[in-house]
Amino acid sequence: MTASGNPPPETPARSFLARHRTLWPALLIIAAGGALYANSLRGVFVLDDIPGIVLNPALRSFPTLAQTLEDSRPVVFLTLALNYACSAYRPWSYHLVNAAVHVLAALALFGIVRRTLELPALAGRYGPWAAPLALTIAWLWLVHPLQTESVTYVIQRGESLMGLFYLLALYGLIRGHSSPRAHGWYAGAVASCLLGAGCKEVIVTLPAVAFACDALFLTGSWRESFRRRWGLYLAWTLCCGLVVFRFMRHASDAAATVGFAMKGVTPLRYALTQPGVILHYLRLALWPSPLCLDYGWPLAGSIGEALPALLIVGALLAVSVAGVAYGRRWGFLGLAFFCILAPTSSVVPIKDAAFEHRMYLPLAAVIAGVVIAAFECWNRAWPPSSKRGSGRALACAAVLAVAWLGFLTVRRNAEYGDAVALWSRTVRCAPGNARAPGQLGAALERRERPGDTSPGGEEALIELKRDIALKPCYAQGYVARGDTHAAARSYAEAIHDYDQAIALQPDCAEAWRNRANAYASTGRTAEAARDLSRVIELQPGDAAAYYRRAIVRRRMKQDREALEDFRRVRKLGGTVPEELLRSPGPAEQPPR
Repeated sequence: MTASGNPPPETPARSFLARHRTLWPALLIIAAGGALYANSLRGVFVLDDIPGIVLNPALRSFPTLAQTLEDSRPVVFLTLALNYACSAYRPWSYHLVNAAVHVLAALALFGIVRRTLELPALAGRYGPWAAPLALTIAWLWLVHPLQTESVTYVIQRGESLMGLFYLLALYGLIRGHSSPRAHGWYAGAVASCLLGAGCKEVIVTLPAVAFACDALFLTGSWRESFRRRWGLYLAWTLCCGLVVFRFMRHASDAAATVGFAMKGVTPLRYALTQPGVILHYLRLALWPSPLCLDYGWPLAGSIGEALPALLIVGALLAVSVAGVAYGRRWGFLGLAFFCILAPTSSVVPIKDAAFEHRMYLPLAAVIAGVVIAAFECWNRAWPPSSKRGSGRALACAAVLAVAWLGFLTVRRNAEYGDAVALWSRTVRCAPGNARAPGQLGAALERRERPGDTSPGGEEALIELKRDIALKPCYAQGYVARGDTHAAARSYAEAIHDYDQAIALQPDCAEAWRNRANAYASTGRTAEAARDLSRVIELQPGDAAAYYRRAIVRRRMKQDREALEDFRRVRKLGGTVPEELLRSPGPAEQPPR
């Protein structure tokens, strides 16, 4: 107010901010995401990135619609194909897309929280603070280092992309509730669900979470929510039914890494293991250290072993369900947390019991609960006369929390840029994981360069011996050690390790391929051709295997057979120099 009692004149800047009151929070979210994930562009491909991207021949030519739909996660596959078309095997474009998806998801989360707090049922209590609270929740969720596995680990784009579409579907529900053009928002929500179904199976929890949100925050009645929007929930259910149908098609595949037919993991043992895993997730949400790429989490051996964690998690779940049943809005956060985790943390066995990327969306519920609880404590502890000073202190605390989490995120992203550092931390965090030492050994072996006098190979062999000692029946450990021996030109030792790997896992194409290379390096061309034929049986679309067999056959004076292999390489999209198609001759480079 001015001295005359009139409101201050509206300047152009004030008018602009009034009309765009969500612009500055959006800019802060974008700035934070760009700053914290800039160093992720230097990240390398790790673990499942190798078979999913580097060794995936389907990405080498842009897929048709039919090829895309054949993939188990077609939306993710299509985005990876676009990245390959942009930068081939240079990781920067993959990381750029992942970071952009994460920032967009944070913006969607901000919109959901702000509009929820501005609903008539909550506006009296939270309305004036809706934008700051929403910004704090979205900011903390964006910069939390627990998210790095979903963002900087490229192949986990399925998790973050599904999370984005999940949040957009919820945003469409909230906007449609109060919009005169509700059908447009609902159509967008259905499209988001359908796209999410092409990313990851966790999307099947969307109808239940959205229905609880609708009944608790929008209409205040389960019956009214169903009456007003039964068509939307039916459409969502049909979209999720596609996911269930696709999953059931592969449920009887014993070679799968998820499902009731998977060998070695029973539903009971997996379910008993998950309470401990969930408590670990909650601890990382509150104190995100140490982070681990690959836990190799052991399965619970008995009910007694799992009982303490089972009681704690069971109590949290019971309180959340009871809260929702009695119409308490705080119960929604607990219900959403457990519901979103249910596909990966319940009774459906999965090869790996724990992975941090599974907390991508559930982390939003945890952070929202902590922020709202802190706001309630502040609101009740300080009288109105001291609100301004204490409010600044609360804001400073939020900024410090964002800064601390952001620092941890930048540091974690830097580890993804160095495979040796990443796997060294994994070995320290999960000493019982037999897969980690093998990955570390492979990373040490790849680090060696001509003229490098560092003892990388010796370090690799030490780690790989440890890997095999931990899990002597693990074929990949022998493959990794064989690769290290082959890099040191110790071909006899390498062949012995590949023999062990093939004996343990006869369908391990990598072991057959690498043994063929070792045979070829020692002049044993007949054995090399035999092993490459086995690789082709296991992977009929492997153009590189045909190319290598053609070279071996040329050395064996089998020119007609070699020419057939070269032509097959061409049909599979590989590159063969014209002179190799006309006359015999040496060649060293595999097809691109």
